[in-house]
Amino acid sequence: MKSLKFIFVVSVLLTGLLTGLFTGGVDSVRAQSTLSSAPEAEFEIEQTDTPLQFRSPACGIVQDMGNYTAEELAMINKSVCFTSKLVANPAVIKPIVAPNLKKANSTRGCQGLTKFWDGGRNSRVYLFKELPKSERALVSLNNIGVTVLHEFHHYWLDSRDDGSSNDPKNLIDDPAMDGFLAALNVKLPETAECTIENESARMKTRAHQFACDCGIKYWQK
Repeated sequence: MKSLKFIFVVSVLLTGLLTGLFTGGVDSVRAQSTLSSAPEAEFEIEQTDTPLQFRSPACGIVQDMGNYTAEELAMINKSVCFTSKLVANPAVIKPIVAPNLKKANSTRGCQGLTKFWDGGRNSRVYLFKELPKSERALVSLNNIGVTVLHEFHHYWLDSRDDGSSNDPKNLIDDPAMDGFLAALNVKLPETAECTIENESARMKTRAHQFACDCGIKYWQK
């Protein structure tokens, strides 16, 4: 009889121990899965250190090509300045962190990607667009500015491309495009002139004025 009681007690203890271990294991796996899973968007979270090549659900295989040069960053900053004036809403414009802005290639048609590495403690913004060859290309400069500001909105605010009121497409992309068209339609007096580094050109539209304010030589060939 004592033998049967002993077997029953051992059986209960083993069952409880195994159940506890199994339940804990499931919870651990679930927690890890929640942190490391990446949504199909331009905003992704990973649990590993920042590699030079990785696979992105949104952008395919991404190759980190390193930091931008001082000259390239100068053009990016001008682009961001120009787009910021077109958006005309300082509250949605977030600072650019140059060391964490990377030039990159991807196997899909992405323009930019914000990646939160190491569970969100390490953040990178990858830019897949080529910079324009000339400052005359205001459309291209605005496209660069839109992409960089869009991604750094993700970077600072953890915003998502979800169509909500906090979606950077609604706060930055669309207002910048609308603002650009509006600025082109505002004609300036024939006497309006822009001077940058001892070079001068006539400012025909408000878009030229915004470009001039940002140090962009829009008359360059």
